[in-house]
Amino acid sequence: MKDMVCYIVIAIMGLVIGRFLNVLISKLLGKRYTLFSESFCPSCKSAKKFYDNIPLLSYIFLKGKCRSCKEKISVRYPIVELLTVFLFVTSFYFYGISFYLLLSMIMIS
Repeated sequence: MKDMVCYIVIAIMGLVIGRFLNVLISKLLGKRYTLFSESFCPSCKSAKKFYDNIPLLSYIFLKGKCRSCKEKISVRYPIVELLTVFLFVTSFYFYGISFYLLLSMIMIS
């Protein structure tokens, strides 16, 4: 039971960090160098609500489309988040709670 809780916590951390990595990727690709600017749809430029930024769940609930203009959202977002979760959980499987897990998570990110 204790291990299952750890896996869930690591998976949630992977989702959150995966979302943050997506923000970094989109800011750098869009050549917007301010990290703390508001998220918006690249097509219609409408601001995203906070609940539209929930890792993976918002993509599923919105069916991969913008809430405002219904334009498709890149599949890159859920892929980065799921890949981060998978790699974090795999690292936890091999290293457990350890310094090596922390190093692995940093290197994955």
